Amino acid sequence: MPYSTFRACRFWLSVLTPKLSPAHSLTGACLLLSATALSGAEQTKINFNIAASEAAQTLKVFAQQAQREIIFSTKAVAGIKTNALQGEFTAREGLSILLAGTNLRVFEDEKTGSIAIDVAEAPKKTSAASAVSRPAVLGANSADPSPTDETIQLSEFVVTGVFTRTKKQDVTASVSSVNASQLSKIVPVSAADLLWNVPSVYVNSSLGEIRNIVYSRGVSANTSNGDLGYYYVSMQEDGLPVTNIGYSNWGPDYFLRPDVMLERVEAVRGGSASITSANAPGGIFNYISRRGTEIYSGEARVRFGLEGDNSPYYRTDLWVGGPGPKGTTFSLGGFYRVSDGARNPGYRMNDGGQIRLNLRKEYGSGAGSITLYAKFLDDHNGWFEFYPAKDFENPHIAPGIDRFATNLHRPAQFSYVTGGIDQKKDFDSTSLVHSVQRAIGVDWTHDFGAGWVLSNNLKLSRSTTDWNTSASVALRDIGRGSLFSNLNILTSGPARVPAGTWVFKDRETGQVMARIQSDGTNSGSGSAGTTGLTVLENHLPRQDLLSGAVWSNNGLVFERGADELMDQLVLNKRIGSHLFTLGTFFAYSDASNFNTTSGRTVSPVDGNPEPLDVTLITAANSPYGPGVTLQITNPEGFSAEGSGFTLNEMLQKQLSLFFGHNWEISKKLTLDWGLRYEHLNVTGLNNLGSPVAGSNYDPSFGGADGNPLTIYDNRFLVRNPTDWRYDRNVDTFSWSGALNYTLNPNNSVYLRYTKGEKAPDLSFFTGLTNAFAIKNYAAVPQTIEQWELGYKVRAGSFNAVVTPFYSKLGDILNAPLTGTNVDNTTYSLPPLYSEVETYGVELETNYAFNQHFSVRAVATWQHAKATRWVFWNTGSNGPADDTINDVSGRKADNNPDWIVNLTPTYQQGNFTGSISWKYMGARPANIANMFTLPAYDQTDLFLSWAFNDHFSVSLNVNNVFDGEGVVNWAGYGDQASQFNRQNFTTRPDPNTTFLIVPIQPRAYFLSATYKF
Repeated sequence: MPYSTFRACRFWLSVLTPKLSPAHSLTGACLLLSATALSGAEQTKINFNIAASEAAQTLKVFAQQAQREIIFSTKAVAGIKTNALQGEFTAREGLSILLAGTNLRVFEDEKTGSIAIDVAEAPKKTSAASAVSRPAVLGANSADPSPTDETIQLSEFVVTGVFTRTKKQDVTASVSSVNASQLSKIVPVSAADLLWNVPSVYVNSSLGEIRNIVYSRGVSANTSNGDLGYYYVSMQEDGLPVTNIGYSNWGPDYFLRPDVMLERVEAVRGGSASITSANAPGGIFNYISRRGTEIYSGEARVRFGLEGDNSPYYRTDLWVGGPGPKGTTFSLGGFYRVSDGARNPGYRMNDGGQIRLNLRKEYGSGAGSITLYAKFLDDHNGWFEFYPAKDFENPHIAPGIDRFATNLHRPAQFSYVTGGIDQKKDFDSTSLVHSVQRAIGVDWTHDFGAGWVLSNNLKLSRSTTDWNTSASVALRDIGRGSLFSNLNILTSGPARVPAGTWVFKDRETGQVMARIQSDGTNSGSGSAGTTGLTVLENHLPRQDLLSGAVWSNNGLVFERGADELMDQLVLNKRIGSHLFTLGTFFAYSDASNFNTTSGRTVSPVDGNPEPLDVTLITAANSPYGPGVTLQITNPEGFSAEGSGFTLNEMLQKQLSLFFGHNWEISKKLTLDWGLRYEHLNVTGLNNLGSPVAGSNYDPSFGGADGNPLTIYDNRFLVRNPTDWRYDRNVDTFSWSGALNYTLNPNNSVYLRYTKGEKAPDLSFFTGLTNAFAIKNYAAVPQTIEQWELGYKVRAGSFNAVVTPFYSKLGDILNAPLTGTNVDNTTYSLPPLYSEVETYGVELETNYAFNQHFSVRAVATWQHAKATRWVFWNTGSNGPADDTINDVSGRKADNNPDWIVNLTPTYQQGNFTGSISWKYMGARPANIANMFTLPAYDQTDLFLSWAFNDHFSVSLNVNNVFDGEGVVNWAGYGDQASQFNRQNFTTRPDPNTTFLIVPIQPRAYFLSATYKF
């Protein structure tokens, strides 16, 4: 930088930020955009072509086209819109036209000729050239003296959780932003991982890029599993949900990936989310894309990583933007990534990418804009299952278990029968979850004048997920009937393990690993016990974990899709100190699900275990005759091909009407309130299938291959003649109001009360599978009541937002809703409802110690209590021992007492470094508080070196100390489902083996970024 330019920058920063110390004055607050100063006497005409847009963008374009130097605070001009500038003008004339009617003022240093832009207290109608050149105090709009953009920018504008674009300082809701600077320092496990930067948000991304869990402020009931991890929140892209439907194992993160085209994330916790989003009172998380400008620019990034036990990771991101055809601007970007995963099963755990485009046109001298956008995502992803664990006081992976190996299916490909004897599908365990989304949309805004503004955002999407993956991986005992039940090899009627000798062999060596004798007498509740079963031989490993221990693994198949239309229309009218909003949201979702199994495997408890070969040597009384060998598993080790059948067809139509009113009662006091009505109509059918005739160990039935001795293809399901049809309507009403008081430009406080409702998601409707459920199960909305008191302060280098809150979640419908009879059919249970209360305090703050060092902190303390909680314990098969458990008054499960993310950042010259320390507090393992999942912490490291303005390299180390914090668990034994944690109410023998999911292990990422 020339010394004259440096001196000019010092001068203008001293003018524009007189209250800052000299150490703070030379920050990134100014932008030097050319090497030539602007002379007031210069009269050279320049051809300008600048569209009306944000000042931060247009001033950059102006400086480049004028080949002149302009100094301004990017934060101070944030959100200010300038005029279009087209034609030949001098630089001074151009600035006059560009800034006319705004509250931006021009100052010139007569000695250096440098020009600075300042924000005045009121709009100036005179031209910029005639502005009075005297210093002005920026006050509330002064640039933050942080060495980075980590500060909480209360002067920036937000669009999420509000009815119209609003400065964050004035927002009467809990809104946080994850900005570009923060995003550049993170290598997230998933899109959800970015939300660690938001107060009170619980994030569990331990499984990988998909099937994650997000909730806030204790609004979390029934979301502790990855299949329903986004039940209360709306994950959005550019203002509309990624998908507007949710049910078990369908959610937004199958189709949401952060990449270099992501500009920022805006997050709303509770409060106004009840009235500004569709059926998502727990929060809104809006992933906002970059837009192009009048200048061609771009960013390319390549990344190499080593995850877990040095498994490779490769990724490339590319973004380019600039002027497009006919006065438009475009933004195009995406990524492609392949990785073996932090725990490698022998094939890639992630393989795919996406491409996104938006094309924007402004017209009418800034009166309106229209943005066309499109997205194509095609990605394959897997996730990790549970590990054997010990010690309820300090849960950890059992000694001797390789935490870098998996218990997922080994590479396997075969065809199986499902739906009919002549209907076959292909199963490929390496395909995992294949998610595809195609979306197009248009976002239009028009200012009609006289205070009328209309905006409409419309999106069409087609989304599909095809699963060929492991599921419900559980420890089982070869000497108990539940293993055979899990293999779906029981006879029909009273559950019996067919008589004979069951042989489990190593498929590669032929070694007998175990033999079990069944006399065929086990029935009724004994199907989960040892009645009639005798272990004759057992050479299986890791019997110290569980007697007869093996892994049971389901080959899960989903074929799912949804065609969706979403449209949000918002009309704003300003009358004096009043701003009125009227809007509608409409969504149409045509969804389908087919679910089956390619079979089940039994594997030794080992790292990346190969499934065993299972045969049955029949007893004397067998229909096949004595001593006949029946092949239970196919050549890949899978039994009972196609033994599942679930068909769901769902049509959901949602219409929302909302109203908002913002009244500036005085310069300091504002009333902000609104309400929302939603009507939900869901129609559809459910079919659970039925066994094909003759498939229960019938020697006359040869199954798909015609061979009665190959049992693996003899026991499949076909569509049941009975479709369970439903047509339900759900109406909800929510309202919220807040008062905001501005103490001074740097201090404000607000109080908000919200009464919201949450309609059931599609999981409720897919559970209507019998006459009792259809007749008696009401679609009862959950209720959410919240109070929050927010205080926002900015004092020089210190920024903070402190928010005490209270949440009450009621009318929680608790699982299970069905039980299992002794013949493996199901029956319905009367519904039970519960409630949870949570109170706590959120803190979001940043302090810049000097121009080099700052610390950002996000912290939440909370206490969550199940004031009422009742649920069914179904015990053994059959209703005889069903009981209602009442654990009211205990701590709510999966709600940590503390959530903290502390990030110090240091910048000196070309070097930037930061450390992110994340802390997840202790939380009850289940609603009965059977034990406590202990607190854990994780440290992430970021180091970067910028060689110049264009090229930089960086190193990220996630989980530097390779911690093994526990985020989820499953139960033990065979009398109850291991995955229904609420069934476990008393702690067993301390040596009992149970199951846990730890956080992702350490990973290294080296990135190179080029900006142009």
